Amino acid sequence: KIAFILSTYDELIENNTRRIQILEQMAQTIYKEWFVNFRFPGYENTKFVDSAIGKIPEGWEVKNYESVCSKLTDGTHATPKPVKEGYSLVTGRNIKNGFIDFSDCYKISKKDHEEVMKRSRPEIGDIIFSNIGTLGNIHLVQERFEFSIKNVALFKPLKKIYSNYIFTHLKSSDILENLHTKALGTSQKFFSLEFLRRHSLVLPHEIVLIAFNNIITPIIDLRYSLYIKNQNLRRTRDLLLPKLMSGEVEV
Repeated sequence: KIAFILSTYDELIENNTRRIQILEQMAQTIYKEWFVNFRFPGYENTKFVDSAIGKIPEGWEVKNYESVCSKLTDGTHATPKPVKEGYSLVTGRNIKNGFIDFSDCYKISKKDHEEVMKRSRPEIGDIIFSNIGTLGNIHLVQERFEFSIKNVALFKPLKKIYSNYIFTHLKSSDILENLHTKALGTSQKFFSLEFLRRHSLVLPHEIVLIAFNNIITPIIDLRYSLYIKNQNLRRTRDLLLPKLMSGEVEV
């Protein structure tokens, strides 16, 4: 009976995980169709012009990351002393499958956190991107609480409508593969901030970006909501198990 109860939680978690994967595939399919194949709404009546990277729709521009972000920096390079209670310090290894696993982060003091935040303050709509060691782990910040970052890049989009586009762009397997071929280092690969700032992308016309956001935002939001549900389900399951086994909670 205990196994049956716990397996129900596992099935819900597995089902939500599959839904997250489907949502991510949907987002990438739309991104590729609109911004790689250029089959966005109204493309049939769009004129294409020459650019530094080939033909692009008229009104679109080739930009670098620095010009579409108000700030492109990284987290602390120091190692603040861990404490039992405090603020989470997020590194590249804490970003798993597009989300931050805060249960795996160690805590730092308020004083150290405030010092790190002077350099890099993650806010809703920012993108966190692991640029050293395990390259390409990426997270779109949707958390409404503060945390610090260490040895990861922080993209602060210049406009709100850029967030989902930059996130899906960096999450594209083709883009990641291209970036990996240009990584620096021998024993440990990395992307320098200067390299990321200079790397180019095609910036669509704002009308197209608004239409893209109208479709993508509900997908991104549902994806995050399902992840939070899974976190809560795991916590409840793990709290319930010893109580069921000890008889504190009746089956």
